[in-house]
Amino acid sequence: MAILKHNIGNNAVFLEVGPRRALAGPLRQIFAEASSPTPYVSAMTRNKDCTVSFLAAIGALYWYESRLSKEWRNRKYPYHDLLGSRVIESSNTEPAQDPDALPRKLNVRKWFKKMAKGGLNLGGSFQTLDMMASSTSEQQGMGHIVNGRQEDEANYYIHPTILDTTLQILGAAAVNGYARKTRTWLPTSINKISLYSPWRQLLHM
Repeated sequence: MAILKHNIGNNAVFLEVGPRRALAGPLRQIFAEASSPTPYVSAMTRNKDCTVSFLAAIGALYWYESRLSKEWRNRKYPYHDLLGSRVIESSNTEPAQDPDALPRKLNVRKWFKKMAKGGLNLGGSFQTLDMMASSTSEQQGMGHIVNGRQEDEANYYIHPTILDTTLQILGAAAVNGYARKTRTWLPTSINKISLYSPWRQLLHM
């Protein structure tokens, strides 16, 4: 009775590990007195295979969670290139999608080739991006840097090649990821810049 009155009693499951459901009768009386439909399962049941009873008891246990948590873990619909991901807070009667903020995924190799044709021929040390994405409506971009210069990184808070890569992402963001619109832009001044530790290799511009 004390457990049922406690906060944990709201989501409790009573599991009896013992033979022949010895506590089933007393627990039913307690549940009835407390007007609580608390689940009860037993690891062993008379005239049943013990292995089957035990597995059935384990299967009857559940993880108490909200609908949002359950739907997040067991999403029915995968990510869609046009619609994005299903908004978990929405209902089945009024579904809603959460579009990807940066839906345009860029072919990094083609992007470097386009830059080379425009006169900005970057060497291998400066081609550190293995993924780029951009917004289709705003000047926003994101890239993932593969850092291949760990041997001399100790001399820099952030390696110069990583700084150069952020400018490459900025160029992609300026044209919303359209390679045919890109130009050979070189920055002449920066009003403000914030630098973070080099192991934070996912950069947002």
